[in-house]
Amino acid sequence: MSSKSLNAIAIFLLMALLPLGAWAQQSTKALEAQLDTVYGLTKIKTLNQLTDNYLGKDVKKANKYNRQALRLIDNVFQQENAFLQPEDWKVRAEVTILLGKISFAREKYLEAHENLYRGLEFSKRSKYNPGIATASQWLAKTDSAADATNLPLPDFSKIQVEEDTAAKKPFASRLKGLQLGKKIVDAKVEANIASAFTIGQNFEKQGYYEKAIKQYEKAANLAEDLGDAERIAEMHGNIAAAYKKAGNTEKALEYYDITLSEQELVGDTATMRQSLDSIRQIYGEIANEQNRLDAMVLFADSTELAEAEEDKESFKSLAASAEEQKDYRKSLEYYKQYVELDSRLREQKRRHQLALLSKTHELENKVQQVTLLQQQKNIQSLEINQQEVELAEQQKFRTTLIACICLAVALLFLFYFLFITKRRAHNNLQVAYTDLDETRNELVVAEEKIKTLLKQQVSPEIAETLLATPSAEVQKVERKFVCVMFLDIRGFTPFAEKLEPEELIAYQNDVFGFMIDIIDKHHGNINQFLGDGFMATFGVPFSFENDCQNAYDAALKIIEEVNRKSESGAIPATKIGIGMHAGSVVAGNVGTDVRKQYSVTGNTVIIAARIEQLNKQYGSQLVISEELYDKLDTPPTEQFDQFVEVQIKGRSTVGRVLAVV
Repeated sequence: MSSKSLNAIAIFLLMALLPLGAWAQQSTKALEAQLDTVYGLTKIKTLNQLTDNYLGKDVKKANKYNRQALRLIDNVFQQENAFLQPEDWKVRAEVTILLGKISFAREKYLEAHENLYRGLEFSKRSKYNPGIATASQWLAKTDSAADATNLPLPDFSKIQVEEDTAAKKPFASRLKGLQLGKKIVDAKVEANIASAFTIGQNFEKQGYYEKAIKQYEKAANLAEDLGDAERIAEMHGNIAAAYKKAGNTEKALEYYDITLSEQELVGDTATMRQSLDSIRQIYGEIANEQNRLDAMVLFADSTELAEAEEDKESFKSLAASAEEQKDYRKSLEYYKQYVELDSRLREQKRRHQLALLSKTHELENKVQQVTLLQQQKNIQSLEINQQEVELAEQQKFRTTLIACICLAVALLFLFYFLFITKRRAHNNLQVAYTDLDETRNELVVAEEKIKTLLKQQVSPEIAETLLATPSAEVQKVERKFVCVMFLDIRGFTPFAEKLEPEELIAYQNDVFGFMIDIIDKHHGNINQFLGDGFMATFGVPFSFENDCQNAYDAALKIIEEVNRKSESGAIPATKIGIGMHAGSVVAGNVGTDVRKQYSVTGNTVIIAARIEQLNKQYGSQLVISEELYDKLDTPPTEQFDQFVEVQIKGRSTVGRVLAVV
């Protein structure tokens, strides 16, 4: 065959297949458009068809429709859904088989194998032969694909597949992730049902029965998506009641019959009795209407009527007996026969009546003509009066309408003015809140900075105490009993001349660093650094138990650390001298409103400085006064007899001092 012939055949086949592709695409779009108009089992079938259509073209869309079917399936296939027929369970098998095909298309062979096996089991349960064949065929494909990829497949034959209801456990354990989405969808459907029911009730109260019936039908359709048989029966009962109020007895009886069947399926005997009463009431109204027509019957065949009346009463007795035995279906059938027989009797009477009325028809026509003439005059008079009343009402309505419009415009302007005022106030308040937040943040930063600076000047413990103490108490000047310490580094001046400024600062930091920590740990406060030493006080601004003992322990610890670090080479060889004295001082803030400093002054401070200088004379590192010694809890008793009387400059009397170290 030539190449031209092959090309011609290919073009012909392509032209033949194009309409088929367009028809398939149109069919898919029609199914998608149909989704919003179908519910329950019908919707699941439509979703299965869409999933199958998209499976070979768009796996994502196929998966989307399959997930929608999975969400619906647990609602529709409920144990209490009495509307399901045995053959309907094959739909469930189709959903699971399609899920397995989607997993296969995504090369998730383990999931595909599991879902296809479940689909096979569901098909066997529902005796769905096409499903059994399809699942078996795809299971073979999955096994081949798994073997090709060296993927071991577990044995799924022991999986227990539920027979009756998906309510016993989730449809598939691996679909637990869908449960949250399912709950959200169910809640949305429940809300839509409640909304449609409420709107229908409102329409029914206002007398719009057709609109109410549409809302009830919408609620019934949505209830099918949830498989709620009781709700469906309830909505159909509301539709029947609406038709009854609208005067459409034929439709009302039709829906009451449907409702009665649905209530019988769900076993709702209480509501069945209500539906039965409504049916009887309708038949009773029909009978009353026939009674009105039969009021003019003058005679009838007494023998035939008596026999028919006996039959009618017999059916009535049978209906009552069946109702006592709670066989409502049979009771309804007897009652229908009773009503039909009663209707036939009334029809016979009505025919007699028509025969008699035909004889008096001419006379009645004449009477009617006279009556009509009189009625026409009365109607003309009534029309004139009615026109006058309508004109007055129209005028009143126009006046009321104008007043209402003016009031509405005034209220509109008032609301607009209030809105503008409130919005401006809100904007101003928003700006104020923003400024307040910025100020608060600045205050927090400033507070943290103040705390940091304060802790650099005094010990953290004293800083926290100062911050927690009212400013009036901190700023007041008072006399206190304190212990004053003076520390001096020996030979500092010639040592400093040999060092560069950077080296000198590093040395001071190394030496004074651990001394500051020791003073802080013993509740002391370094008032000022003196270049080659410092002055420290214990007991101001706050006292911590025995301040003299704290000062004495701090001095011994400082000497110990200086000697240890000097010997180890951590710092250059350093000698220090410490002098301490205890007594009363004047403590408080000294300075102006611009700058103040917490100062400790008094003779005690001067004497402590003079005592420190005695270390040079005695060649010692620590000299204390007798006043300090008397305040110690653990004094150096072995050196008690070594007190020396000295004349201290600035002191009128002779003092006693002790060189401890």
